[in-house]
Formats: sequence, structure tokens, C-alpha cells
Amino acid sequence: MVGTLSVLPVSRKATSANIASSVVGAAATACQGKPVLGPVQSATPTSVMAFAPCKTSGGTVIAYYLVLPRSAGGYYLLVTLSIGNNTLPAKSAVVHLQQAAYQAMGK
Repeated sequence: MVGTLSVLPVSRKATSANIASSVVGAAATACQGKPVLGPVQSATPTSVMAFAPCKTSGGTVIAYYLVLPRSAGGYYLLVTLSIGNNTLPAKSAVVHLQQAAYQAMGK
């Protein structure tokens, strides 16, 4: 499992939902196997969680995305990626990261 955190700059056109849709679309395009589009779900009115599985001959590659607004403007993009047939660690990690982020942000 791999995880990343990106800080996205302020953009008048960006919303949590737009960012999540863009990264899921990019993941589907990059999939070398069979992409399976996951739903984009609102975790709160301002944050969005999404996932993008890709089934390959070596197993499943799945990325979980969490988009959170920053108090200074812009967004945080948290990603956990799992490779193989056991995707539970990545899903569990993004849920724990979401809870930690909300606590840190005072939500």
C-alpha cells in the first residue's frame, strides 16, 4: 500500500466534486487493464471520497481518494493505493486518514 498527500492551489473553478471526478477519470484513462469506475461520494458538504479500481492480470489496483478543503484556500488530496487482491488496507487507511483530517481541521 502507498499513500500520498497533495496540496492543490486555489482555483475559482475547483470544487471537491470536480477534483474527485477529474482524478477518477484520469485513473480510468491510465488503467492498463479493465477500469471499473467507482462512485464519487460526498463525505461531508465540502469533502468528497472516491475510488478507482483497475483489474489487471496481476490483480486489482485500487486507489481511494479523499478531497478536503483547506482553510487557507485550495484543497488537500489524500490518496491510498493498494495493489493485489487485498484492497482492504487501502480502504481502511483512507477512512482513518479522513477521521484524522477532520479532527485536525476541527470538524
